[in-house]
Amino acid sequence: MDHNNRTIEMLAPKTLTNFDAMGDLPQNLTEEEAAEFLNERIEKILKIIHARIEEKYRDFRTAFRAIDKDFGGQLEFKEFMLTLEDMGIKLKLTDFKLIFDALDFDGRGHIDFTKFSYLNADRYSINDLQKRVRI
Repeated sequence: MDHNNRTIEMLAPKTLTNFDAMGDLPQNLTEEEAAEFLNERIEKILKIIHARIEEKYRDFRTAFRAIDKDFGGQLEFKEFMLTLEDMGIKLKLTDFKLIFDALDFDGRGHIDFTKFSYLNADRYSINDLQKRVRI
């Protein structure tokens, strides 16, 4: 199975539906084209977040500790989104959800430090995230 189909399985149907409902997905795309579109969008957003974390924090562990406001060891969607906004990262709600869903590769509804470390674009890419997906 190629990585585009893995993205569709990873994010669909929830994310594709969310993007379609918000009008963010270009019209008349095949599933493969939609997967490529989402991959490119995820890569772009990951790079933006990575750069901002590197500007603001010494390392990713320090960043995670600062972002984890309740010190629970995991980030819920709202905590993740609000923290990124506080860091000056302004995205559409669907983009926040896209990144959260990509990082929450096991679908448990939270991001722990292991998942958060995938924001480190120097070490990981969307392909690494896709390898973590349960299919």
